[in-house]
Amino acid sequence: MIALAVYGSRLAALFESAPECVLFLPYGDVIAPAGTIPLPTQDIVQRSSILAGADVSHLLCGGICGCHRHLLMQKGITVVPWLCGSVATIITAWRNNSLGAHLMPGCPRIQAGNRHGAPHKLQRRK
Repeated sequence: MIALAVYGSRLAALFESAPECVLFLPYGDVIAPAGTIPLPTQDIVQRSSILAGADVSHLLCGGICGCHRHLLMQKGITVVPWLCGSVATIITAWRNNSLGAHLMPGCPRIQAGNRHGAPHKLQRRK
């Protein structure tokens, strides 16, 4: 299950401020919408438990505190941070392995797992 931390129809600027996650379930080359999951608390332990309980394997988000990212990774969730854009744009970029074009301005090059478990090579927008 893929989760996008959102505020409205866009990725939230910070995971910690996202009121919900939009879920997607990959089926081969198709990624199907799977509903939303509320994140009713600022307690990161509870947030990570909610996502792990929903079988989320990948979290796509904007900024995220390093200790929160580490806790999610301990729960087996691959975190792909520093992204910006609409839900539709980000999920399409995920499917096309082109998330690098959607890094937040000023963010450094990062690596994170892609939908097949291999690393994405994300680069700054030019």
